[in-house]
Amino acid sequence: EIVSIALYKNGSIYGHLSEKLQSNGELLKLSIRTNSYAFFYAPPELKQNKSFVSSCIDISPFIFSYISNDLKHDIDIIFQLIHKNPFCFSMIPEKIKNNKDIVQEIIRLYPYIYTCISLLLKKDKDIIMEALKKSESLFENIPTNLKKDYNFIIQITQQNHKIYHYLSNSFKEDYHFVKLVYSKNKKIHTILIEPLYSQLQDYINFSNFLKSTSKHNFFEFIDVVDYIKTFLF
Repeated sequence: EIVSIALYKNGSIYGHLSEKLQSNGELLKLSIRTNSYAFFYAPPELKQNKSFVSSCIDISPFIFSYISNDLKHDIDIIFQLIHKNPFCFSMIPEKIKNNKDIVQEIIRLYPYIYTCISLLLKKDKDIIMEALKKSESLFENIPTNLKKDYNFIIQITQQNHKIYHYLSNSFKEDYHFVKLVYSKNKKIHTILIEPLYSQLQDYINFSNFLKSTSKHNFFEFIDVVDYIKTFLF
């Protein structure tokens, strides 16, 4: 009982225990509550016990660095680790980090992991599409060439209309592009008409509205009536 109380207060004491006490899994669990490094001193039979390791990761995900090599490559353990702390992605083996299928599944659950993956996978369109499904702000982190890729932009705005906010003006001012995106994802309607509301409120008389020199970006490129018919009605 005295040992348990001491370990609960200071897990670093575990490394100074006898081999017999170090083989006591409950004492180890107490230790890692305050010092994950205590797991470094755990006997091999505990480090390679999947069930035990799993219960320890629930207490402190940082013990992952000290578990057996086999378990470091165990998919169940890896997903448990990421679920406990997504930023522990940096701790998993390089072989796993470069496995597209695994990384894509992790990003499906935790999109912001995209910022931590390898440069090679950051360029992968499937990975990017997965990341942008729920987290449009990640658009700022994708490769520059894809930010300018017309067909790719059509694809990603089709699956998540909020990405429109992050597009360059060259896309936003391209009427044909906007009309195409709108035809594929009607949800973009709310974004497109936002800048018009304040203007329309200022012009009760439609003829004055058309003559106004205060133009919305699109007005330089398209027929105003066509724009209003397409996006406002």
